[in-house]
Amino acid sequence: MANRYLYPRWEYPRPDRRRGTREGFDWINLNGPWEFRFDGGRVGQEAGWFRPEMQGWTSQIIVPFCWESMAAWGDGEAAGSENYFSRRPYLNALDITRENYRSAPRYEVGWYRRKVSVPADGPWEGKRVIVTIGAADFFTDAWCNGRHLGHHEGGYLPFEFDLTDALEARDDGRREGWLVLRVEDPMDNREQPVGKQWRWYTSTSGIWQTVWIEPRAEAHIRQFRIETDID
Repeated sequence: MANRYLYPRWEYPRPDRRRGTREGFDWINLNGPWEFRFDGGRVGQEAGWFRPEMQGWTSQIIVPFCWESMAAWGDGEAAGSENYFSRRPYLNALDITRENYRSAPRYEVGWYRRKVSVPADGPWEGKRVIVTIGAADFFTDAWCNGRHLGHHEGGYLPFEFDLTDALEARDDGRREGWLVLRVEDPMDNREQPVGKQWRWYTSTSGIWQTVWIEPRAEAHIRQFRIETDID
């Protein structure tokens, strides 16, 4: 079992479809510190921030906390009823107050990066390697070792990408790669189902649910639907 003091939200995140039995053995929790950088000018994609060799990752964020939260920056213990949001996401952090934080200009794009490594044997041998993001608000693109894996739109439901073909084999047989996620949460969100974020609560941008990887057979269930008949 994952050590709850090492991983925020250490438990297996999807008990209704549980595959993993022991963290580190047949599933790997990716919660915790990730390299991070805001992209105020939206230049990251053109500049190739998704490439493994790119430098400049000087900040760190704690997944799975949204970047408006104090917990995302390791300041969760200081949070309270009078101090409940971080000023880091704002363009003019020194000017932010409880009166203007909902509408003040903020960064809309954040990039996450961390190295992932999976065993060569046991439950992982010959299996596909799938990463699942429990939820990220709102537009997400993913790369592994510079290869684009796909795009997702939505802030509330889990989604996944197949890392298998992008991972590189090491001499000891393990497979590894740099996983990069670009998440965009526009302030002009009139077409997004933002709920009460726009008026009553702080925005919830970026990754805000557990991220994990697990092995799957070549033939596996990707989704299912339940239809009921009340007659």
